[in-house]
Amino acid sequence: MKHTTIISLIATMLFLGGCSSVAPTSTSATADVAVAPPTYRWVGTQFEDIPIPPDFNMDYDASYLNVAEGGPRVADLRYRGRMPLTESLTYIQQGMERAGWTMSSLTGVAIKTLRYIKGSEECVILLHKAEGGNSIIMIRIHPN
Repeated sequence: MKHTTIISLIATMLFLGGCSSVAPTSTSATADVAVAPPTYRWVGTQFEDIPIPPDFNMDYDASYLNVAEGGPRVADLRYRGRMPLTESLTYIQQGMERAGWTMSSLTGVAIKTLRYIKGSEECVILLHKAEGGNSIIMIRIHPN
């Protein structure tokens, strides 16, 4: 009885373990390709003309990117950091000007809204203070 149980257990383990090594039967080239998880390292190069103050981190869960090579940039990016709001505002204004953006408007008191135009794109930046002394920067870029 013990030998039968052990043999059954070994046979089951071999069967289940062997399933993962069976060659795929699909003839589709894309069916066998493993899809890597998305990475966001390229965000910096695609948006290098949008200044982000030091020590601000992107909130990937609240950000959306749709950038096709050679196509328009469409993105909603959200950052959180500890730089005071007035310093963040100055940093962004100076950086946007250096990057060739033209400010079309600046409005707001508690929430600052900056609108910029560059070529065929518009960039809207919202800055506001969050709890815990953090500042939030929300950037929306899209074709004009």
